[in-house]
Amino acid sequence: PGLPRRPGIARLGHARTIFSFRIFERTPKLAAMTSPNLLERLKRARTVQILLVYLGASWVILQIAEVLGEALSLPEWVLPVCVLLLLVGLVITLATAWVQSLPSTTAAEEAGEIPTDWQVAPVEALASLKSGRLPHLTWARAILGGLVALSLLFGGTGLYVGFSGSPRLVGPEEAGADVAAAGIAVVPFAVTGGEDLNLWREGLVDVLTTNLDGMGGFRTIDSRTVLAQWRDQVGDADSPDLRTSLQVAARTGARYGLVGALVGNPAGIRVSAELFDLSSGGKVVQVSQEGAADQVLDLTSSLSVAIIRELLGATGQGTVQDVRLDALTTTSLPALRAYLEGEATFRDADFAAAVASYEEAVELDSLFALAWMRLSNAYGWLDDIGSAAGANAGERAAALVDRLPARDRVLVQASEAARTGDAAFFPTIREAVTLYPDDPDIWFELGEYIYHGGVELGLATWTQAREAFERAIELDPDFGPYQVHPLEMVIAAGDREEAEVRLARYREATEDVRNITEFSLAIPLLLGDSTEFLQALEASRSTDVGLLQRIRIAYTNRVDEYDRIREMLWVNRDRAGSDHSWILYNLISEGALRRTDRLMDSLDVSVATKGLAMGWLLGTWAPGEELPHRSAADPRGCEEPAVNTSCQFFVGWGLARTGDLAGARESARILRGRAEASELSARGADLVDGTIAAEGGRVAEARRLLGPVSQHPGNEGALARLSLAELELAEGNTAEAIRYYQGALDTYGRFYVSLALARIYDERAETDLARDFYRRFLTITRAGDQDLPEIVEAKAALAGLDG
Repeated sequence: PGLPRRPGIARLGHARTIFSFRIFERTPKLAAMTSPNLLERLKRARTVQILLVYLGASWVILQIAEVLGEALSLPEWVLPVCVLLLLVGLVITLATAWVQSLPSTTAAEEAGEIPTDWQVAPVEALASLKSGRLPHLTWARAILGGLVALSLLFGGTGLYVGFSGSPRLVGPEEAGADVAAAGIAVVPFAVTGGEDLNLWREGLVDVLTTNLDGMGGFRTIDSRTVLAQWRDQVGDADSPDLRTSLQVAARTGARYGLVGALVGNPAGIRVSAELFDLSSGGKVVQVSQEGAADQVLDLTSSLSVAIIRELLGATGQGTVQDVRLDALTTTSLPALRAYLEGEATFRDADFAAAVASYEEAVELDSLFALAWMRLSNAYGWLDDIGSAAGANAGERAAALVDRLPARDRVLVQASEAARTGDAAFFPTIREAVTLYPDDPDIWFELGEYIYHGGVELGLATWTQAREAFERAIELDPDFGPYQVHPLEMVIAAGDREEAEVRLARYREATEDVRNITEFSLAIPLLLGDSTEFLQALEASRSTDVGLLQRIRIAYTNRVDEYDRIREMLWVNRDRAGSDHSWILYNLISEGALRRTDRLMDSLDVSVATKGLAMGWLLGTWAPGEELPHRSAADPRGCEEPAVNTSCQFFVGWGLARTGDLAGARESARILRGRAEASELSARGADLVDGTIAAEGGRVAEARRLLGPVSQHPGNEGALARLSLAELELAEGNTAEAIRYYQGALDTYGRFYVSLALARIYDERAETDLARDFYRRFLTITRAGDQDLPEIVEAKAALAGLDG
């Protein structure tokens, strides 16, 4: 009121009335109907029934997606995307139901203006899209769209898995699971709640690997193998997705993968773990433990029992009975923490730091067997296998061996067997690599055992030692110390190109300056031309004397050029810490007997050292003239200035072989008097008495005395094998003689054995072998006294073979 009416509005209202009337007039069916309200429309669209059907179908689809996800190890994002597509589909379905319930839709369908309910009409849909309109909703189009969306989801996921790989594609078959118990790989845990807990990210890998190994018939994949794979695939990422973690586990050859999390909060900590079957991708075990922050060890022990119990139950093998996890590790959390810190530095080849951590661990818990074992290993790498501190730690670990799991028990025993030369242990260590094919430590200990005694005892070959080392490197390529002995073997074999390649690889794997310096000097010293050799000699003057001794130990018995090593020792003879006795030993092995005799008085060596050298000379050479210092081979001199057992059996052995049986018997008497207190003295007495028996033709007595001694990899064992070889050769047992000679080939008797084998093969008309050993002998003695009968004989024989 009060406002003028707008004629346009009145006319518009009138037009709308007329329009409505005309529509009803043209469609009598619709005119007879009243306009339905919203509730009636929903009933007419059967919304409730359609919603129930859709939800039921969605539940089935989600179940199928979950099963496929577990069976095919699909990415974790597949299920959430599927849910999202189903929600979109729900909106489209309800919208389709609403549109199809409209009377205008029915009228348009009957008039042929739009597709019917079950028509896709792709041409019409495309035309609508081109004109900027959405296509008309029909049931056929809604269902087809849903099928296409789900097909794209699962098809695309299949392509993703196919191209990126999945745990199942690298399952346990690779590691030969048919010859070992089902393996469990523990991957690094996700850790939250404070920096002081970060230690347990990898620490729990070590603890749980130890705890679970051997329980209920299951083995664990060695933690070093797992962490090497983790570094290769995950790198520095803290929390990779589940699929990546399981891929790491699967690539170790495990059957099961254990993933977990440690969460810290003001109230304490919570440790949870999930075990997956990597062959199917299905979850087998899910357990957790909660407690105070200082109870990590107790919680992980309880967690270990729960995991194995659930796993045994899931596989139908019963339950764990009487499990004593405290026998597998320490009950002291500080000791365990120190041990884990030692493990971290040990992996980085920082052996000085590792020794410090392991020593702290055993101070905190003197019964911590694993820490004693690792302390022995670390000392071995820091010094050498003969380290007194390493031997003490190894003996302590051996005394506590019953507290260790089966695998670590073998490691302790193998380490001790390599150090002491226990020939009886070889079958055990060979079986261990079958039981634990994924453990680089076991493979390395097999290589160590062969390298430090197995070859000498005739139990295995250098090729087998190298194969064992290479397997350890393959399992843990980042652990530099595994590469040391293979590199030494390559250098000794004379392959400079491969030696350079391996040295470069070793530099990348470790910052172990000592060994890098040793190899960098040894390669030009032993394999270089004359110029490089002289440069290496000059460089040795500023090199640590202890490192020069390591070069002598590593190569003197494995190369045919003693003179280069002897010159290295000679130019450093005036430096503090130099061992002059080895200059004498090398000169004798070269056949430089006159020079040896001249140096007896000029070098700072003890009476006992002179006696040992002369005993060695008399037992291996037949000099054409009497040497002034022959009298140094005197049993009484071996007791001055202190008792020297090695001198005594060298002197007794040399005197027996030259026919001085009275002097030899005196050495045997002295040694026998100390036999009860010293195993070395007992073996030395048997060596001398056995050699006396062999020289006297008492074959049975000689074999009885010399046989057991020959089973030791030390000097006394090498001398016993030489005596037995000549005894068997005299008895016509050539094959036995060759076997004994071969057992002394990589000792200081290398020159002697080379000539002996050359003679045997020459007599048997095995020309190639005879020629090879004559050349080796002449290479070793190229700087010796060329008028020695043995050297003259070898030259003539080789000339005859060469024609």
